[in-house]
Amino acid sequence: MADVPPGANSPQQGFLLNEPPQQVRGTPLTAGQAAFMQTRCEYWQSQLLDKSFRIRHLLAALAANKCAFNPKTDIKFETCAPNFGGGYGPAYGMVLCSNTLHEKQLVEDAITHELVHVYDYCTKPRGEAGMDVYQHACTEIRAASLSGDCKWTREVKRLGHRVGFSGVFERCVRRRATAAVQRHPDCRDEEHAREVVDTVYTKCVEDIDPFTADQLRFN
Repeated sequence: MADVPPGANSPQQGFLLNEPPQQVRGTPLTAGQAAFMQTRCEYWQSQLLDKSFRIRHLLAALAANKCAFNPKTDIKFETCAPNFGGGYGPAYGMVLCSNTLHEKQLVEDAITHELVHVYDYCTKPRGEAGMDVYQHACTEIRAASLSGDCKWTREVKRLGHRVGFSGVFERCVRRRATAAVQRHPDCRDEEHAREVVDTVYTKCVEDIDPFTADQLRFN
């Protein structure tokens, strides 16, 4: 589910509703390679649970709101289809893709991204059947903007000289949210996803709960 041209460095995260990221069958990785990548990501995760301000703050906010989530058991690393970074769904928890998250910073951004989804699913209004397409768009906008997914340095790695300097953050958040919303069962196509994102963008990108502006600025 790439949201940028093939070959760009852009594992995609998302709130995948009812099923985890597609696992690779017949992967070209050997069992040893897959095990190494998983162990490496789990090691980085253990460091980040102690050191990452955004991850620690989101976990504290989940606990304060009595949201059931244990990062030591509810975060799982798997070998996934190419260009997936991971996903969250209440039925299966958080699944992150150790074969595409090949840097510690990517693991931090992926965990933060998915924790925003966990927080939103627990604390934001939603229907009995789950989030509708507009609520889904809102959590994707928030996850992309609060996680570090759309920092200028990340976009440079994805797009190289094409990234430019003006409007980089907003273009990135809109692009990644639109790609993710297309997986919602009520989304008709890419154009519909873009319209939904446009409708809620301003409200949702300005919603930085549970952070403050100063916390985001200095962390």
